[in-house]
Amino acid sequence: MNMDKREQMIEKAMQLEDYDGLVVDVYRKHPDVAKERLEDELTAFAKTQDPRYLLSTMLQVAKAKGITNVGKATGLTRSAIYSTLADDGNPKLDTLLAILQALGYTFSFKRVLPDESVVDLDTKRQEEKLENIKALISDLESDLRSSVKRRQYA
Repeated sequence: MNMDKREQMIEKAMQLEDYDGLVVDVYRKHPDVAKERLEDELTAFAKTQDPRYLLSTMLQVAKAKGITNVGKATGLTRSAIYSTLADDGNPKLDTLLAILQALGYTFSFKRVLPDESVVDLDTKRQEEKLENIKALISDLESDLRSSVKRRQYA
């Protein structure tokens, strides 16, 4: 595939209203990608204490595993899981830990040294998002083409 066409597909993917749905499909088909992304977000959260990206990624991974399955493992309702992991969510620690455990993770705490600083990763995250989209497209070009076609005819 030539680079211009690939870049056009990337641009279309970024414009899709259902970016979240595309990511969830990738995580369903490639659990190793979901694992890597969640680990990256846990690491970033430890540095920034900004929960937005962690909660969003946790919700995507939970959807990929099945919200019902996560609910059974945690004892939470679907509604509680969605509320907890929403963009404006403010989860209680025990709820967050229960969901993390259902996704196969735990959270630990460590002492922060005075010279460690919190960094703003928004720009880096945007670049990572673009790189992730490029990688996803190379693995899922046929899925993307059908998604784009469906959106064009809708």
